[in-house]
Amino acid sequence: MRQFVVTTEGKNRLGLRELCEGFVNQLWVPAHLADEQAAAFALDQFRRTLLAELEMIDVSCSDDRPSEVEE
Repeated sequence: MRQFVVTTEGKNRLGLRELCEGFVNQLWVPAHLADEQAAAFALDQFRRTLLAELEMIDVSCSDDRPSEVEE
């Protein structure tokens, strides 16, 4: 079984490096792929899954500040 190592160029503020690494190391990757192809396949699967998850996120906002009454 292949072991993937994920690195980032930057701060990794959202923890996507660890999330990606865990995801791709649990992913079934076709055995006939060369290492570079396997890495590209795994990253593509992560991207597709991440985009699908992002589509399901809904963000709402409410103003908790009390209304100011004009005098």
